[in-house]
Amino acid sequence: MATSTHKCSSTTQELLDRPYLLPFHRSIIRSLVPKDDDPVEEGDALIILARGLGLRRIVSTILRIYDGPKNLVVLVNASQDEETGIGEELTTLGVKRPGLRVIHHEMSSKQSRQEIYLSGGILSVTSRILVVDMLSKRIPTDLITGLVVLHAEKVSPTSVEAFIFRIYRQENKVSFLKAFSDDPEYFAIGLGPLQTVMSQLQVRKVELWPRFHKQANKDLGQRKADVIELHQPLSRSMRNIQTAIVECLDATLSELKRSNPSVEMEEFSMENAIFRAFDVMVRKRLDPVWHRVSPKTKQLVGDLTTLRGLLNYLLTYDAVTFNSFLETILASNTTSLTGGTRQNQSPWLFMDSSNVIFTEAKRRVYYFDVVPVLEELPKWSLLKEVLDEIEQEIHFTATDLCGPTNNTILIMTESDRTCSQVREILSSMDECPKEAPGRHLMEHLLGDYLYWKSSLGKMDANLKGKPMSSSSGPTLNHIQEDRTSSESSEPTENQNEALKRKASMQRGQQKRRRQRGGSVGWAAAARKSTVVAGPQAFEEENAEISGL
Repeated sequence: MATSTHKCSSTTQELLDRPYLLPFHRSIIRSLVPKDDDPVEEGDALIILARGLGLRRIVSTILRIYDGPKNLVVLVNASQDEETGIGEELTTLGVKRPGLRVIHHEMSSKQSRQEIYLSGGILSVTSRILVVDMLSKRIPTDLITGLVVLHAEKVSPTSVEAFIFRIYRQENKVSFLKAFSDDPEYFAIGLGPLQTVMSQLQVRKVELWPRFHKQANKDLGQRKADVIELHQPLSRSMRNIQTAIVECLDATLSELKRSNPSVEMEEFSMENAIFRAFDVMVRKRLDPVWHRVSPKTKQLVGDLTTLRGLLNYLLTYDAVTFNSFLETILASNTTSLTGGTRQNQSPWLFMDSSNVIFTEAKRRVYYFDVVPVLEELPKWSLLKEVLDEIEQEIHFTATDLCGPTNNTILIMTESDRTCSQVREILSSMDECPKEAPGRHLMEHLLGDYLYWKSSLGKMDANLKGKPMSSSSGPTLNHIQEDRTSSESSEPTENQNEALKRKASMQRGQQKRRRQRGGSVGWAAAARKSTVVAGPQAFEEENAEISGL
């Protein structure tokens, strides 16, 4: 059974002297690891670092220091990628097997979890499993050596983590708690967020380590990298969409303030709205009166999250995916779960700026009659230019290719989604036009999009009892052929009069739609004065594409 001990390993100083730690890393670790004669709570603190300052390395070193056969250290709030990275770091630091063990929902045996807890070591446990095991006494809470908490900014009075810390402090008063956050923007709006997190963690000390910290700036400045920063401007359509989203965001924020005059919202401005945690801060400010706010206010808070997400997706999503996301927003706001028209729709959808968003987003994908445009993200062409420049520099530089230099090019992305797209672009770049390195990727995405739209059209038709072709999703090569065959279809002599009248009415409706521009959205685009497509227009467009 694990027994509670707080004596640090004799190798603490050896770990701190290793070259992989910068001097400011050592300062942070020393502040978190009290001396043997100091009380345990001396090391309890909330550490807020800027991104990229080596948080994972600091956490791994802390875990290595407290690693021991008689210690039980629990890592909370770690993602799957963080668990993998920290596990690899611990291996390089000399943590012997089993190293970092992960307890997740796939471990169905309750007895096996209890055995793992009693065996001690370093464990990463999800919050939901940890709180259940604490309440059921499956984990010896009083024997836990300490908790290491990641993403401390997510701790709120109503979160599962806050409940865990309350149980932990009630049953164990002689163990440590060290919390970390690399999301300083969350704490940038006033003192309220910091005070809330510290009170829920029940810690009294906080350390701020921004990138401009004197010691951090000194350590990082000793070996400055040769950085060339390139600025890629947005396309015309992307600039128009970005401006329109900001206008909708400003109007939504103003309406939220007007609808809740009794709530203090002086800090809720467009300047602060650029921070990633802004919508979370708005929700937390309204939490005390959330049960009394109107449905309209709740809708506005959700719209803030949606619009701020659109600002990010505009720069990270390709044109096809971004347009698909917008259409899902439109569908969810216009159609209820029962298939009828939704009553409480987002107010920003009725603004002129929203017309610009939807129209420009669609024009980035295709024009009338589904003529592909497939506007690529500008950074893809910039990436190709940079790679070509690097290749030329390597070719014309007198470098021994058989020597220690391997000419490896590292491309870092923010998400796995972006990484997979960049990988596909690089693999097919030579087969694409010079000015469009991602053409193959965009054509593939367009094909998937048309299949998705056709599925929506068939689903709408089946719900309304209309006959629809059972063919698979449309392709670019079959669009015009299918349209020609559908236009040339005439009623045969064997049809009865009712079928003839029905076919005649259908041809008349199709003709009128083509004369109007094909759909409500296209007609509005032709007039250069768009209106937000309602559920009927959305369904008509789905049906039209599915019939191509």
